[in-house]
Amino acid sequence: MNLPQATQSRLKNQHLVLEELIDGLTGEQLNKEIYAGKWTIHQQLAHLASYNHTFLTRIHIIMEAFNARFDPYLAENDPEFLLACKMEPAELLSYFKKGSKKITDLLFSLDSGELIRTGIHAQYGNLSVLMWTEFYLLHEAHHIYCVFRMVNSIKISKSRQVNDLKF
Repeated sequence: MNLPQATQSRLKNQHLVLEELIDGLTGEQLNKEIYAGKWTIHQQLAHLASYNHTFLTRIHIIMEAFNARFDPYLAENDPEFLLACKMEPAELLSYFKKGSKKITDLLFSLDSGELIRTGIHAQYGNLSVLMWTEFYLLHEAHHIYCVFRMVNSIKISKSRQVNDLKF
């Protein structure tokens, strides 16, 4: 068993839309709290970048240990997240892309025996590396969707401001 073609494609390409989504936004817009009490676009990107590190570490642990157990990830408790939040947008995107490439390279190098190795998630139970990968991709997609919503909220707000200036 290898990684399914759809999984391979998503690993290579899913995250690439982020640059397109945030293209043209200012630092102020990236750091604006769009939804009260929710992360900014910059924090969403920082979370994705820092979670790459966590995910990669978890896969390495699964490769080395039997029945490895993992607690749910909490970004606020992750020093990598706190560091990523302080990065400039270009540096953050570069950090994110490097992490994504490391994950893709590792997962593409695994054989069928390694893809069925398991690790136990406290909430989701015993997952094979293949299922951890699906979890990772769905998690990433969720945050990309959050960024999409926030970017569109900014664009709609900007459009309304322009229209309000017209008589």
